[in-house]
Amino acid sequence: SQRFGIEKLHVNSHLYTSDNLVSDFPGRIFEVIGFAPFNKKIKKELLNGITEASVAIRNFPLSANDLRKTLNLKESDETFVFGTTLVGEKKVVILCKKHRK
Repeated sequence: SQRFGIEKLHVNSHLYTSDNLVSDFPGRIFEVIGFAPFNKKIKKELLNGITEASVAIRNFPLSANDLRKTLNLKESDETFVFGTTLVGEKKVVILCKKHRK
């Protein structure tokens, strides 16, 4: 992560973030649209009308299928939702769009 100037969200999440685009990053690149704590208000606060998204989890208590069912999302390759844990063990959901190289 030092090589690319990026920060890890949690030691066990394997998700990284940066304020700047790192175009030569060797993994997938996403633009974060928003994020919110994982709670009962998540659909209204974060998704607000989004009905389709690809769902992935990293260091999160639910499976991707369970999170998809909880959020009532159909599969899509345009919008992405990540369920993950941040430093401090805070569970969050991150809404993203895939960056086109």
